[in-house]
Amino acid sequence: MSRRVSLAGLIVVVLVWCGVLLTPALRNLLFAQTAPARAQLLEKLGQKDNSFADVLKANPRDPRVLAAQAERAYDPKKPDEDQRKTQLRSYDKLIEKVPDEKWLIQNRLRLSTSGGIHLDVGGFMPPEYRSQQGAPWLSREEILQTLKIAERGARLDSQNSFYDWMRAICLFALKRDEEALRAFHDGARKPHFDDGVLRDSQIRLQVLSMQKPLLWENRVFVLAAQLLPHFSIMRNANRAALWQGAQWERKGDHARALEIYGDQMKLSAVMRRDSTNLISLLVAESLLRQTWGSMKRKATELNAFLEPSEVTRARIRRQSRDLSRAFADYAARHGRRD
Repeated sequence: MSRRVSLAGLIVVVLVWCGVLLTPALRNLLFAQTAPARAQLLEKLGQKDNSFADVLKANPRDPRVLAAQAERAYDPKKPDEDQRKTQLRSYDKLIEKVPDEKWLIQNRLRLSTSGGIHLDVGGFMPPEYRSQQGAPWLSREEILQTLKIAERGARLDSQNSFYDWMRAICLFALKRDEEALRAFHDGARKPHFDDGVLRDSQIRLQVLSMQKPLLWENRVFVLAAQLLPHFSIMRNANRAALWQGAQWERKGDHARALEIYGDQMKLSAVMRRDSTNLISLLVAESLLRQTWGSMKRKATELNAFLEPSEVTRARIRRQSRDLSRAFADYAARHGRRD
C-alpha cells in the first residue's frame, strides 16, 4: 500500500513540474526567481533586494529587526544548544530594553522549550523511557530566569493563559508541584490563550518585506517554517498535572482531583477555541482527551492525520465522546455536575 502511494505521489510531482515547465507564464515566473532574472526585474520596477545588514542599519532601534538579529546569531563552532542559549540571552536583553512588547516575551518563552525539560509525569511515562531521557538543556538558574519572564508576561497580558502554562512548566521542572498547580488554577480563570505564533509570523513577514518584495510563496514559506516546540512540553505539563490529580483520586479526595482536572479542561478548551492554526487545534483536543482519560479512564493516543491507514477520524470522535461521558459520570458521582 505504502509503495503504491509513494509511486502515485512521485507521478503527481512529475506531472505538476511538467505542467509548470510547459506553460509559458508559469515557466517565466519560475525563472524570474533566479538571481539574475530577479535583479533585472527589480531594476525595471525601481526596486532592489536589501541585505539584513542594510535593514538593521536603517532600523537600529526597531524591536522587530532586533529580534530577527537575535535569532540570526550563529557560530558554526558552537553546539546547537549553546546557540539557542545565546538566543535566549539576546531576547532577555531585548526584553529589558523593550519591556512592553508581548510578542517578544512569547517568542522568548517558546524558544525556551526548544530543548528537553524534565517534568514528573508519573505513570504516564513507562519506566523504560525514563532511562532514555537525556540531561535537561536548561540549568536551574536558566529555568528560574524563564519563570521570571513568564511572570512578567502574565502581569503585562493578564487575561492570557499562555503565560500560566509556561509558569507551570517551569515550576514542575523545579519540583514545585503545588505552585505549578496554582499557576494552572490561575490560568483556568483567564478567558484567552495566545502563544504569539501568529503575531511572530506577521512580524517575520514584515522584516522580510524590508529586505525584498514578497511573493505569495515567500509568505507561505515563512508560515510553514514556524517552529512549535512548546506544544510537546505543554502536553507533558498537562500529564504532570493529571498525575497529581490521579494521586488525589486514588486517595479518595475526589473534590481535589476534580479541581485539578477541571482546571486542565478549562485551559485546554480555551486553547482549542483560540487556536490560530491546525496544529494548535489538534494539540488542544489531545489535551482534552488526556484530561478526560486521566489514569483510570484510559485513553489511547490516536492521530488520524499521522496514521490514516490504521485510525480514522470517526474513531477519534467516538473515543472522545466515550471519554467525555465517562468523565462526566465520574464528576457527577462526586458532586461536580458543572
